[in-house]
Amino acid sequence: MTTATATAAAPAAEPILVARGLTKTFGGFTAVEDVDFEILPGRVTALIGPNGAGKSTIINLLSGTLLPTSGTVTLHGRRIDGSHAYEIARLGLGRTFQTPKLFAGMTALETTMVARERHARTGLFGAALRLPRMRRDEAAARQAALDWLGFVGLADAADQIAMSLPVGHQRLVDLARALATEPDILLLDEPAAGLDGSETRALVDYIRQIAALGVAVLLVEHDMSMVMSIADHIFVLEQGRKIAEGTPAEVGNDPLVIATYLGSAHA
Repeated sequence: MTTATATAAAPAAEPILVARGLTKTFGGFTAVEDVDFEILPGRVTALIGPNGAGKSTIINLLSGTLLPTSGTVTLHGRRIDGSHAYEIARLGLGRTFQTPKLFAGMTALETTMVARERHARTGLFGAALRLPRMRRDEAAARQAALDWLGFVGLADAADQIAMSLPVGHQRLVDLARALATEPDILLLDEPAAGLDGSETRALVDYIRQIAALGVAVLLVEHDMSMVMSIADHIFVLEQGRKIAEGTPAEVGNDPLVIATYLGSAHA
């Protein structure tokens, strides 16, 4: 092996998700217009912009909640624009919601266990007969759910009704539910809303640990101190268009971003 070969830089990671020309219109209103971006594994990519800029619309387009008017989205090189949300989830995309999607009457543990369906190996027949594999799947789902609730600091709340928990804790149950799918890419839609300072600091630590596992994270968040402290890459929307992207330092000092959104430099 030559010295040049031995010291060659490792190739850059391939993006997990790629969007090209992503556009969504509602009647005569264009919510997202011709947006391109890539999301890489093991990195936190933040999507920022003022209210109404199209951030949550993009989350919904990527996850299959909305269908794009035009443009393409690929996940692991496979086109997913036009796919159903459950199909996209099975391909490895997890998400949280601005308003946590919890189930009435279900505990935090049960809510998190539901997300393990992607990994179950038992068919309908086996489940109906309670075959040994079904019991093993259920035990594995329970343990995984307990582990993820412990990861977000809610092990002691596992048996509490999820919707009875404080709003901040409901968001963490929603995060545990998304993580229980063992996603390759995780979309976080304003996860810090309703959290106090200590909870937000813990959330930042959780997100860093998630990215360190190799998961690609797309973060939509209005807490700019949080975004600037955690993001590896940021892109900025204004009225549905991407107006800037780069590192936190680059975006925080971009004159157009300052004028339209930040209001002051965030180096």
